[in-house]
Amino acid sequence: MCYGLSPGNTNDCLTLKPMIQKLQKDYSVDRVIVVADKELNTGKNIVYQKAIGNGYVMSLSIRGVNQELKDFVLNEDGYTYNQDKTYKKKSRRYPREVKYIKNVNGKEVEAKITVDEKQVIFWSADYAKRAKAEHQPAIDKAKDLIGNVQKYNKKNCYGASKYVKHLVFDEQTGEIIKAKSKYLALVLSRVLQYKLDKKYSVGKILESLSKCNCQNLEENIYRFNYYDTVLKEIGEVIDVDFSLKK
Repeated sequence: MCYGLSPGNTNDCLTLKPMIQKLQKDYSVDRVIVVADKELNTGKNIVYQKAIGNGYVMSLSIRGVNQELKDFVLNEDGYTYNQDKTYKKKSRRYPREVKYIKNVNGKEVEAKITVDEKQVIFWSADYAKRAKAEHQPAIDKAKDLIGNVQKYNKKNCYGASKYVKHLVFDEQTGEIIKAKSKYLALVLSRVLQYKLDKKYSVGKILESLSKCNCQNLEENIYRFNYYDTVLKEIGEVIDVDFSLKK
């Protein structure tokens, strides 16, 4: 067992390469399997590990991935559950496009590489409960921010600001000039999820609703341009037939 220390002002993602180089040199290790969280899961680190023949097991934030992977995660097909339905998982082998920055003639340019990965998706009720508890203080703070904007500024609204859209701060004083709430949308989507007996994730509900748009053909006559199973069930709850063309 060994460890290494890096300066406190060093980005986490920049610590992996020198650590692996030192480890393999000092202990004459031919191949390493890197196990790390999403902070180290950068394009440059992935490309480096592949180039020297190492493997990796890294977590990945779904927020930043492409739509195809998001659809795979949110699609219930393929998941297997434990007996208590408190855990589910599925996996696949898939070629993922990884972007990274490389140096070409002294200039940094963006490059792409396709890596074959085994992607393992899981959901845990215990983890979801813990994450909800961890996020709740920030959500409560965001609610208070919306109702009492004068109490907050750029410094003390940290954590809550990600739940509030279009925050505008005074450049000199840091006071909030403008704020628009995401919280109401979050609450409404949760209510809708509850009405649907939690059959779909909030992400899946919002995805279908975002695709559901209509054209105004003439006065009080509209045509819907998208329809799926989720919209069908939402329509049954709110008494709107999204399948109607007019």
